[in-house]
Amino acid sequence: MNQAIFVASCRLIALGAAFLCISGCARRTDAGDVKGKVTVTWMVAVDFTRDLIQELADKFNSENPRVHLKIAWVPGPNYQAKLKTLIAAGEAPDLFYCGDVWVAYLMPFLYDISGFVQRDASELELDDFYPQLIEACKHNGRFYFLPRWFNVSLLYYNRGIFREAGVGMPTADWKWDDYLRAGEKLTKRGSSGKVGIWGSTISPFWWGEWLTLVRQAGGDMFNPDITRCTLGTPEAIQGMQFYYDKIYKYGISPPPGLEPDKGFASNKMAMEFGGHTGNWITYNAIPGIDWDIEVLPAGPRTRCGGELAIDALGVSLTTRYPEAAWEAVKFMASKHSIRRHAEKGYLSVRKSIAKEILYERAKTQNPHNIKAAYHALDFAVPIPRSPDFIELALEIIQPDIDDMITRGLNPPAVCRQVTKAADAYLNVVALQKRAP
Repeated sequence: MNQAIFVASCRLIALGAAFLCISGCARRTDAGDVKGKVTVTWMVAVDFTRDLIQELADKFNSENPRVHLKIAWVPGPNYQAKLKTLIAAGEAPDLFYCGDVWVAYLMPFLYDISGFVQRDASELELDDFYPQLIEACKHNGRFYFLPRWFNVSLLYYNRGIFREAGVGMPTADWKWDDYLRAGEKLTKRGSSGKVGIWGSTISPFWWGEWLTLVRQAGGDMFNPDITRCTLGTPEAIQGMQFYYDKIYKYGISPPPGLEPDKGFASNKMAMEFGGHTGNWITYNAIPGIDWDIEVLPAGPRTRCGGELAIDALGVSLTTRYPEAAWEAVKFMASKHSIRRHAEKGYLSVRKSIAKEILYERAKTQNPHNIKAAYHALDFAVPIPRSPDFIELALEIIQPDIDDMITRGLNPPAVCRQVTKAADAYLNVVALQKRAP
């Protein structure tokens, strides 16, 4: 049995078992009460937002006489495995993270909150949310979660390195050629040939950068309904070739394993293509880095293609207390909550808070060009809503892409190779779906 068939079969067996258990197990009976309150549990990954989450939960509990929000802390790396185990056991938490790469897995286990959203629309002030983020919270026109903050792909650049090299700062009109020319000028090699400053980072081990370039060249990873891999098309190969050429033709990016420690934060990378808004806090905590952002350079076909990912909160389909759980979700998307997130350095999902906090802060703190983050929403693309996407992208396709840029393999050949492997996986999935 080849890798594609094996992975597909394992995923379908596991997901099938979870569905059977959800349909056959009784709903949770252990929610309990705290001093007369209904208790709803939110499973939260332990990370640097812990103090903020606890602060908001405490405020919610102090203001709600009928609902107690209990935080169940889980180590970050174990979050998805723990959540799937609890779902399969019929013990899902009332609230959990969603809205990112795992949303397609979670969709069958999420409560449709559309009725609550429509009923409380005026209280929520839906028009205050950026419309692209509200759309990303829907599936087939129905609401399943609300956003807390988001990430969008951007071009990060080190202003100090640009100034020292006498290179003009990136603009919203940049194209791939502008990015390459600047990268070549910014890359500094010593007499021994060792690179002291790299023109740009390159992102291995996930699809964030290469898929963006593929899309900007007019290609994509899959067809719209994810029944066929399309990385073997000329357009997709053009984008993948550009990704490869950053290392092996233009020399502006280091091969994996040779990049400076801490990447863009090392002060030895002039640009970062893609990046993550969650790193802003780290960048601003490191002395000596003067950085800013711009929308991604346009490819030969389009500027669109950068990833849009939201950190959101949804309600479990099996909650005994949907109304109480909704009150917690609504609070976490409230102006107060989003304001506290923005004060901590996260991108606001609300227009009013972005104007109140982020646009004012940008006058004195990096990134100064905060408007680029919201302009980038016009070009960003959400992650495909398919439960097969994770295995296909990370287990079938990504290892070969990593081999390509690590070992210097031929991009067209690799694209054809991964297309064949992904299609084999998809054929197994199609057969399973047709089976009685």
